[in-house]
Amino acid sequence: MLNSKQYQSRLKKTGLMIVIFASLIQIAHGRTFDRIIGFVNDEVITSWEIEALVKQRAMELQRFYNFSEQEASQQADKDRPQLLDQFIRQMLLVETALTLKIEVTEEEIDLAIQNFKDQTKITNEEEFLNQLKREGFTTMSYREQTKRNLMAERLVMQRILPRLQVRDSDVQKFFDENRDQFDKKSDLINLRHIFIAFQPTEVDRQKTISTLNEFIIAVKNGEDFETLANSSTIALPQNV
Repeated sequence: MLNSKQYQSRLKKTGLMIVIFASLIQIAHGRTFDRIIGFVNDEVITSWEIEALVKQRAMELQRFYNFSEQEASQQADKDRPQLLDQFIRQMLLVETALTLKIEVTEEEIDLAIQNFKDQTKITNEEEFLNQLKREGFTTMSYREQTKRNLMAERLVMQRILPRLQVRDSDVQKFFDENRDQFDKKSDLINLRHIFIAFQPTEVDRQKTISTLNEFIIAVKNGEDFETLANSSTIALPQNV
């Protein structure tokens, strides 16, 4: 049986432990009380993450497409469903990359961040931190996003793109085995491909991966390849 002083002392200790524990959780997760808007397997999607993507999208529109601040904000908000969809797809790619033990080094993250600074003409750390703040990132969260982007990109380049390549010998073999199904008047075969313009910027790198994922899913779902090729091919600029 505890007396009054012992009870008060234990209560204070318990309260202190709860506060410390809650603080540790908040530090560990960074946004303990952020609203959860969805799940991808065991990973949560929070409103903070989507808001950060919307802010980042608005900054991209201003920086690369000459949108005004108001126009960029409105368009980014309209793009919210698409940004959420892209984020979910990236989470799935990263999850697969982790399963396949695809790794990204700290040096590669540093290089990607430096490339971002060069492309946006950021010359010092203060400008960089201000840019991250405008886009809703901390240094740590931006490094984590950069790491996820690199992992998703590496998975696509190493495991997905090679499976989409078709050798000339495979085309010839298919034609020889199915010759009777083609027009007898001509042995010409019209081949089509989907070409995605790849600009050497971090923004276009992410968009290219996202677009490629959409094409892959569309083809797997049975959509006509020729139709996709005609409607989706993007021409390279003359100076590329």
